[in-house]
Parts: sequence; structure tokens; C-alpha cells
Amino acid sequence: MSEIILTSSVLILVIALLRRVLRGRISSRVQYALWLLAALRLLIPGTLFPVPVSVVGAAAELRGALVPAAVSPVEPDAPNPDSLPAGPVLSLEPPPAGETAPPALPPARAGRQDGGWLPLLWGAGAAALGCVLAGSNLAFWLRLRRTRRPLDLPHTRRTGRLRVYVAGDLPSPCLFGLLRPAIYLNEAALEGRRLDHILTHEYVHYRHGDHIWSLLRGICLALHWYNPLVWWAASLSRRDCELACDEAAIRRLGEAERIDYGQTLLSMVSGRRGPGDLFRTATTMTAGRRTMAERIALIAHRPRRLRTVLAAALAVMCCAVALTFGGRAAAEPAEPAGPGQSQDESLAPPARPGAGGPDGDPLRYRVHPPQRPFCPDPAGELAGKGGMGGERGRRVLLRCRPL
Repeated sequence: MSEIILTSSVLILVIALLRRVLRGRISSRVQYALWLLAALRLLIPGTLFPVPVSVVGAAAELRGALVPAAVSPVEPDAPNPDSLPAGPVLSLEPPPAGETAPPALPPARAGRQDGGWLPLLWGAGAAALGCVLAGSNLAFWLRLRRTRRPLDLPHTRRTGRLRVYVAGDLPSPCLFGLLRPAIYLNEAALEGRRLDHILTHEYVHYRHGDHIWSLLRGICLALHWYNPLVWWAASLSRRDCELACDEAAIRRLGEAERIDYGQTLLSMVSGRRGPGDLFRTATTMTAGRRTMAERIALIAHRPRRLRTVLAAALAVMCCAVALTFGGRAAAEPAEPAGPGQSQDESLAPPARPGAGGPDGDPLRYRVHPPQRPFCPDPAGELAGKGGMGGERGRRVLLRCRPL
């Protein structure tokens, strides 16, 4: 999860920076489409392809440089046989016939990466916001269903095959519905030229699939509720959704309707916004003062857009995608075991030259339990050789016996 938090946050900041720098210099539809990359990064776990440089790799190297190793790997000196602990001993002899091999020692229990309460906290928050997402849309649908009435309109290019309803107590016109989307109007939208502008606006929302992207935005918020940058990105993407819709609607209406379309927005956009608007899949015309000023500025003054600026923005985004969707190359797989060789033997280090048993075979080690009895030295080979006889010699013999 930490990888998704880091990479998605970096990608959101890059898109927000491009949005700030290139405001009005690139198409609003391209600007809106960039947020799809952030949504994919939030919904797809892990990395998708290996790259030489990535955000995940840089974070791992930085963490390794800042956190020193707890224990430095130092080559230990040969221990004194008299000071060996009374624990499991290392022997070169297989267990006698009839005796089962000792069980493998359990691996050291690694520290848990995440606390046990963190997944529970995340799950509770995701479930709560998922209920808000479902509940707010269900309540809105029930209210529309209770107060709506169909509006008979000729089949024109403004609405396509979308059904149009008039609903009471609706703050602004909207497109709502996933399986059967429809346009819902209020009484004020039926006056004069407003109807043509609003129908075109909502039909463009339908052509862009904004009712589906609104659901995707709510899912991202429910899953990543703990990240404030995701909430910021959801608000900015909703604003860019309206900018892209305004641009496409004016193109369908014609340049002669640009000023009239802007006046329709000023009269129809509602300033009432609530915290549940980001979870609602309806494309309601609600905007703050800053958002409305940005929309009117782009409508009134058609900005000049250069292809070089668009190419530079796409190049920056390609680099950002490579850095955030990519990861370090995976390590090379271990050499497979040969015929008649177990996987553990294939991973064992090669024997040193000259080291082996009586037949020249490399010495292999086996761990025996501590309760294994000491074996005598019947041949007395260690007696009198450098003070290695007696009890001391028997301990050494116990630890190094050829197969």
C-alpha cells in the first residue's frame, strides 16, 4: 500500500502542476483525460513494468541510505570448542538407521510490516465511504423518481436517444443514471434559449461518459480516503470535467453561441455545494466562485493553443507514467537444480578445494538435536595431538564427523 500512496501522490502533484502551468494553453479535454492516469494508478496495485529509474526504486535506495544496518556482517573468528553452547550441534554424519531426521528449525519471525489495527482502520473507512457513495446516489434517485415527469421533445442531435425529465426541487439540471442515464431539468431550464444550451451541455456529458467517471471517482475516494491528495485530485478532476464539457458544447453549438452559452451557465449554475457532491454520480451544475470565474474566462476569451505546448505536456506525462507505474527490475532467478540434486543442494555454496570426506566428496552438514549423546573416540586419533585428546577431542569429533 505504501507504494500506491507514494506513486499516486507523485502523479497527482505532477498533473496538478501541469494544470496550473498550462491553464488555457492545452485543450480542456486533454487536461481532463490526464486524471484517468491518476485513477489507474490508484486502482492498479504494484508496478507494471521494469524501468531503470522509478519512484519506488528511489524511495527504497533512500530508505536504505537513511536507515543504517542494525548489525554489520563481520567474519567471526574460530570459536573455542570449550566455549561452544549446549545447543544444536553441527555434524557431518547422517542420522543412524531407524532414527528420524530432526525437524527443521523454525525461521526467525520477521517483524510485521503493518500493525494489526491498520488494515481494520482502512477497511472500516472504506466501508463507511462506500456506504456514503451508495446511499447518496440511492437517495438522489428515489427523489428524482418521485418528482419527475417526462418531457416530450423531438428527436434531435441535442439529446440523441436520451430520455428527458423535469423534476421538482432540483437545484440545477444534470445527467444521472448508470444503466439508463437520463437528463433531468428544473423549471428554470425550460425558458427561452436555455433549453438548447442545457440539453447540449448534458448530452456532451453523456458522450464523454462522465456519469461513469463520476462513479470511478467515488470508488477512488472510498478506497483512498486517508490520502488528502486524492480528495484534492477528485475536486480538480470534477472541475476539469466541466471545462471539457463547456469546450465540446461550444463546438457543437457554434462560435456564435459562445457568449449566450456563458450567460446560460451564469443563470443556471447553483452555488449550493455539499460534501456528498464528490460521491454523487450526477453531473450537477454546482460550482464555487473561483471555478465559475475560470469557466467564464475560458468561454469569453478563447485561448490560443500551440501544438508544441501539447507535445511538451505529453512528454512530461510519459516520464511521469514511467516513474510512477514502473519499478526496479526483478532479480535474476536462481539456477535450477540439476538431475539428482535437491534445491537446497543447488543453493549451497561450492566446497572449498581440498575439503571433503575420505572419498573426496564435499562435506555436507546436518543439524542434530542437542540431546544426541556424545560419541567416544575409539581409535584415539585425537589423543596427544596438540592437546586435543580427552573430553575436548570428543567434542570436536562430535561436531565434525565425515559422512
